[in-house]
Amino acid sequence: MMTGNVYEFLDEVEKEKRKISGFLDHLLKTDKVKSAETYYYQLKILASYLDMELEELDYNSITPVSLSECMAGMNPNSANTLLAAVRSYARYLKKTATNRKEYNDFSWFYDSISEIEYRTIPKIALRKGIKLEKLAELLEILRDEHLLSATVVHFYLGARPVELAQEFVEGEITLEEVDAKRKIDFKNRLISIVTAKTHGSMRIAPIDERVLPFFRIWYEELDKVLELGRPREWFTSSLRKFRKVGFRITAKTARQTFETEMRGRMDQWKVNYILGHATTTPDIYTGWEKIIKDLGKELSEKHYLFDGVFEKFWQRSI
Repeated sequence: MMTGNVYEFLDEVEKEKRKISGFLDHLLKTDKVKSAETYYYQLKILASYLDMELEELDYNSITPVSLSECMAGMNPNSANTLLAAVRSYARYLKKTATNRKEYNDFSWFYDSISEIEYRTIPKIALRKGIKLEKLAELLEILRDEHLLSATVVHFYLGARPVELAQEFVEGEITLEEVDAKRKIDFKNRLISIVTAKTHGSMRIAPIDERVLPFFRIWYEELDKVLELGRPREWFTSSLRKFRKVGFRITAKTARQTFETEMRGRMDQWKVNYILGHATTTPDIYTGWEKIIKDLGKELSEKHYLFDGVFEKFWQRSI
């Protein structure tokens, strides 16, 4: 299935064999679709760093120094992906050389890029969270629809307990004119959360269709929770009363589990954004629509709740 702006890019530019456009076109024609989509975004960042359009980018404009400097401003995962993209481009040039001079030029380019080392991925100390097998066990034995739905919502979003123990309004979330209000949009599968630690700040999270029924029940029962003296403690206290759980679990456990599990599955800035941490989005994003579209796709493909360990749960009807 053709997804990603790499297709739009190639439709709009003239494909030149020695330039990035020719390289990306080659990847698509050889069924390396994922690589083409991933490399497109990283190479676009490099082109922006060099103050040029992506269609202008070629081996003459990429030097080991400029590539290293660009990588220095990126997180290790993204930097390594960019280096892999340029190395792959260099190999492509060598393989498609048509004469000795081209081969020598491309070999020198390949060798110079190959001298750049991949960045070390720092080991992140795991914060407290629940093992996925234990979470799957919990979801299997919960039968109260409200508590089950709240559990799914908390572990899906990783939001702070106080952020979800608030009044939400059902209505359309318009990405063109985003306002700092707590809303849930079932039609477009979106939820806007006002960040607890930054006054007036908010974030929008896509809701995967598999968890949408749980969000509906959680929302429908939310008024009852808000009538309690300390609504932010309802989720934790309800799980504590559920005696069948043989391990301690709180609302903060859900947040910590999200942070621990998702850091190895998504770019750091995306995890920080969903959690409500301060973060900076890459320059390739110029508006909410692209951000939400990409986040929705990644959450659908990479969220830990959709791992195989939860297969039995998703087969079970709510």
